[in-house]
Amino acid sequence: MAAMRPLGRRAVLQAGLGALVAGLAHGTRAFAQSSGAGPSATPDRTTSVTAGPEEPALASAAPTPRPQPGELRLLTAPDHWDPGVIVAIAAEHGIAVRVTPLVDDAAAHAAVVDGSVTPDLVTADGGWVTRYRLEDRVAPLDLGTSHVVEELFPVARTMDLVAGPDGLMGFPWSWSPLQVVYDPSRVARSPASWDVLLEPRHRRSVVVEAQRLDLVLCAARAVGARDPLAMTDAELDRATEWLTRLAPNVRRVVRQRSDAIRLLATGECALAISALGAPDLVRDAAGPELVAFVPKEGTIGSIEVEVLLRDAPNAARVPAWLEMATAPEVAAESFLRDGRPLFNERALRLLMDTGHGDRARRYLYDRPEIALSMTLTGPGIRPDDYLAAYRTAFAEVPGA
Repeated sequence: MAAMRPLGRRAVLQAGLGALVAGLAHGTRAFAQSSGAGPSATPDRTTSVTAGPEEPALASAAPTPRPQPGELRLLTAPDHWDPGVIVAIAAEHGIAVRVTPLVDDAAAHAAVVDGSVTPDLVTADGGWVTRYRLEDRVAPLDLGTSHVVEELFPVARTMDLVAGPDGLMGFPWSWSPLQVVYDPSRVARSPASWDVLLEPRHRRSVVVEAQRLDLVLCAARAVGARDPLAMTDAELDRATEWLTRLAPNVRRVVRQRSDAIRLLATGECALAISALGAPDLVRDAAGPELVAFVPKEGTIGSIEVEVLLRDAPNAARVPAWLEMATAPEVAAESFLRDGRPLFNERALRLLMDTGHGDRARRYLYDRPEIALSMTLTGPGIRPDDYLAAYRTAFAEVPGA
C-alpha cells in the first residue's frame, strides 16, 4: 500500500499506523472486528447538491514544494483525524498540527467570524461550506502535483458544493444521512417514524450529538415542514414543541460520536440520532445488536468538507497535511473507526481487498452519488431562530 504514494505517506505507517494494513486484513482493529445490522433505507431524495458538468482543474500545475516546518491550525471534530497522522507529519515535515475541537458547526462559524479562533483549515458540513464561500472566506486548494484529488470518486470532484472556477474550494471527506438507531430488545415494535424518540417509555434513553441546528432540522422533518432550512413561524413552533417533547428522553447531549457509541454499547441509552455505521460500531464495542433506519418523514444529510480559509498564514502546509491525512490506508481506517462512508475511492478498494467489502456496501460507501440527493444540514435562512428553538427545548438537558 505504501507504494501508492511517495515517502510522506509511508511515514504515516511508520509513525503509528504500522499495523493498519494487517489489521484491516485480519479484522483486529478496535472498530473493525465484525459486521452488524445496517440501514434499512436510503436518504430522502430532495436534491440540494448537484454534480457539475466537468471536473475542476487544480489551482496550480506546479510541483508542490516541500513545506517549511511550522504550525498548521485545524478547527475540526475531536475524533476526526487519526493521531498517528499528526505524529507522522511532525516527523516527516516538522509540521506541528494544532487542533481546536469543533463540536457544533454554528458555534465554529461564529468563532471564525469573530476571530476567537484563527484556523487555517476548517471542517465545514453541508450548507456551512456554502456559507463560508458566500462570505468570501474560502481560498481554492493549491495541491500542485498531489494525487489526493485523483483518489476521490469523480462525483466528489465535481459536485457544486466544492467546485469552483479556480479549482476545488474544499476537500470532500465523508458523507452520511442521519438515522434513528435503536436496540430492538428495548423498543417494543419496529418503528418507522421520528416519533419513536418521543415515547414516554424511553425517558432518559436517547443520546444525541451536540449539533444544535441538526436537531432542529430533524424536528422539521418530523413535523412535516415543507423546507427544513426555511421553516415558517408555524412550522418552527411545531418543531420547537417536538423538541420539547424529546428533551425528557435525552439522557445526554454528547460532544462527539464516539461518546454516543459508548452510551449505546454500555446500554445506558437505547436510541440515538446518528450517522451511518452505528450498528457495527456498537457491536465492535461489545454492545447489543442495533437497528438503524431513515424515518418515513425523511431526514437530513451531512457532507464534511475540509475548507482552507482565505489568507490562512499556514496555507502552504495544507497540501502536505492532506497528502498524509487522506491516504487510502488512513481513510479506510477512518471508515472502520467512525462508520461514515468517505469520498476516497481507493480506500474503498482497500476495504474490498481486505475483507471489509460487505461492511462498506452495507453503509453505502460504494454509492457516493446518494450524497447528492440529500437535503444537507446547514444554517438555512434563519439560524438564530432555530438556535433559539433549541435553547428553549433543551435548556434542562445534560450536555446541552
